[in-house]
Amino acid sequence: MIRLLLVLLALGGAAKGQFAGLGSTADGATLYFSTPLRLRGSGSPFFHKIFRFDSRLVEFLSREAGEPIGWTTANFYEIMAAQASSDGSVVAVSALRGCYGGSGCLAVQTNQGTIVDRGGKPLFADYGYVSMSPNGRWALFYARNAFASMMTGTELVDLTTGKVATVPYGFLQRPRRQVANDGTVAVATGGQLRLWRSDGEQTLAGASLAPSDYLSEPQVLLSADGSRVVYQTAKGLALYDRSLGTETPLTTTTTLWAAISDDASAIAFVNSSDSQVWLAAPLRQLTQEADGIAEVTLSGDGRVAFAATSGGRLLRIDVATGAVTELIPRSPWITNSMSPVAPGSMYQFTGHNLSPAQIRIGGMDAPILAGTPEQVWFQVPWEVPVQDTAPVEFVSGTSLLESPPGTLAVQSVAPAGFTTDYTVLAAHQDFSGLISDTSPAFAGEVIAVYLTGLGPVSPPVATGVPSPPAPLALVTGPLRCQFWDGGPNDSRIYFAGLAPGMVGVYQVSLEVPAGLRTNPVGLVCDFGLGTPFVGGQLAVKL
Repeated sequence: MIRLLLVLLALGGAAKGQFAGLGSTADGATLYFSTPLRLRGSGSPFFHKIFRFDSRLVEFLSREAGEPIGWTTANFYEIMAAQASSDGSVVAVSALRGCYGGSGCLAVQTNQGTIVDRGGKPLFADYGYVSMSPNGRWALFYARNAFASMMTGTELVDLTTGKVATVPYGFLQRPRRQVANDGTVAVATGGQLRLWRSDGEQTLAGASLAPSDYLSEPQVLLSADGSRVVYQTAKGLALYDRSLGTETPLTTTTTLWAAISDDASAIAFVNSSDSQVWLAAPLRQLTQEADGIAEVTLSGDGRVAFAATSGGRLLRIDVATGAVTELIPRSPWITNSMSPVAPGSMYQFTGHNLSPAQIRIGGMDAPILAGTPEQVWFQVPWEVPVQDTAPVEFVSGTSLLESPPGTLAVQSVAPAGFTTDYTVLAAHQDFSGLISDTSPAFAGEVIAVYLTGLGPVSPPVATGVPSPPAPLALVTGPLRCQFWDGGPNDSRIYFAGLAPGMVGVYQVSLEVPAGLRTNPVGLVCDFGLGTPFVGGQLAVKL
């Protein structure tokens, strides 16, 4: 049984990058970022929201999902990025939502940009993602759905006058610093780099822009005064100085993300070869983080860099010295979605930074059975009552942030398996090994199938205590298991109860019927017609 537990613990995956959409004020005193995590114990929704970090961490802006998403033009609740003006007086946020309904979604908008003040009060909103000039005067709304609504694809709004100008170019979802303080917009189109204004445009001759396609376009960053442009070439980053009319190569390696100071004298990028932050002109490595960097941004004065690591940390970096301050430590992030659970059963959370952990479900401590940073196995306490929304508290490390799920549905029975590939986890009759394609079950063999969520047992077993070998803890419900190969073949069940020596794991000893015609064969266990069931495939020898 111990060997079986080790097999179970080997299953699962990791997740990365829970912080994104970084935006800083000019002096680096305030950072904004997006995450689906929430402040511990806050009760805020687990959708992407914007946090602000200055002297302390506070939730800046979040939204509830509201009614189910359909063919509507509202409810933009996933807030993905924030860009602050140089003085921090206004913040541009980009949000999105899903749309379900096939071709009807062509007629609605799925993203929205909003300009808010420092307190989060909305000042201006329009459809599309938004990029704002450093002085907070100009807002570029782009990547809008213009197919069915005939809405203009890109618009530049003067936030001081409300005047709107149509920009005759499209953008994807990446522009972050493409609007200058005078309303100049940097455009990558047709392999050319252009600067557009409402009174005309200029093609920057000699700019060797990286190729683009309908899914991606090279990143382009424009200085606050519009005199310098940093952009991706086929080989790396380059700087175009308009006063000189020349291109200067900056790097010879591809970049995953780039950021500039307001005057473009400081340029930071994430190097694709080592996932670290580097500075360009002159070239200098700025970080040596084992978990790698997912995104970087610079303060307007170029003195501070902020970086989100792939391992779930947020860093502040002094550009001159390279000194790193950890603003947010590794934060737990659960990424698997869970079906309803049943009291007494073992389940797992998978994700990132999960162990060591403390879990409470319905206000009761859930025993931790095993754990790694990528997965934690736990038992739902037998005492948790059946309910639709049992509160879940998951605490790992010292981060002020916590991960979903905030609640779990608890049912009296919730049959489930332990694999992610729809195969049945089962052992041979003599427990010599697990059943697999190379070691299939044979007709007449009594195999041990391992499940969870089969509900109450008799005699009862206390929470956190391994099931005893005697007396055996038997399932109280009328469990049935059927092999399906064109129709149901009832299997004889010899034992159904908690697996001796294990916590929250059920063992069902059943006979493989003779005459099966398909391999693998489907196996379904339930408590009768219309009850919750668990199914999967089992390798059998024909």
